[in-house]
Amino acid sequence: MVKGYYMAASGMLTESKKLNAISTNLANVSTPGYKVDSVIPTTFQETLLARTGNNDRSDTQVIGSTSAIITPGAVHTDFTQGTIEQTDRVFDFAIKGDGFFRIDTPNGEVFTRNGSFTLDDQGYLALQHVGRVQGAKGDILLGQENFTLSAKGDIEVSGELVDTIDITDFTDYNLIYKTNEGVFTNLDEQNEIPSQATVANRAIERSNMESTEELTNMLMSQRSIQSCSQMVKIFDELLAKTVTEIGRV
Repeated sequence: MVKGYYMAASGMLTESKKLNAISTNLANVSTPGYKVDSVIPTTFQETLLARTGNNDRSDTQVIGSTSAIITPGAVHTDFTQGTIEQTDRVFDFAIKGDGFFRIDTPNGEVFTRNGSFTLDDQGYLALQHVGRVQGAKGDILLGQENFTLSAKGDIEVSGELVDTIDITDFTDYNLIYKTNEGVFTNLDEQNEIPSQATVANRAIERSNMESTEELTNMLMSQRSIQSCSQMVKIFDELLAKTVTEIGRV
């Protein structure tokens, strides 16, 4: 009976974690370059082993296993490319292929697929509220709207090369993590490699989220929470009867 209580409670916690991820996805449906997150459920046993670091079972004898109690596991990010949309906005850039824009911030470098740039107060190409876009020479000083961009990322003004946008890719996407909506941090510099992607101007990459799918997942999670909540109430009533009635016998 008690196990059933914990099974229902763990189900509620896991589905709540899923709902948080879905809510964040839906809130960023209009964020350029946003990548969808999803929670991967795991078992309580695997979570316990992962958190305690006790993964060595060489000296144990397996007599059985159970995965009745689930817990929220890792958050998986879908890095598939979103739709490229023409905007005709001068400072919009879109990456076609694998790779990220490199952005310099006061707290270090971050990476993003969000190419909805602007000029800061000193004329540098920047991602608003994040930092300056990086090129082969560092901060890209543009200072005007009249420029041309090649597919390789070369920015020219009046026929003169100003800089080349730095597009960085990674050998292992498991070593980058999301620090903000559409902004990632790399855990290992050795993970960085040059990208073979091309760049388009006056266009942005839309979020790769499917609104219909996310709404369906949200409804499923809400119904699961309701079912688990009802189970918790039933087990609570059974436990109360066990204490008040059976206990007297």
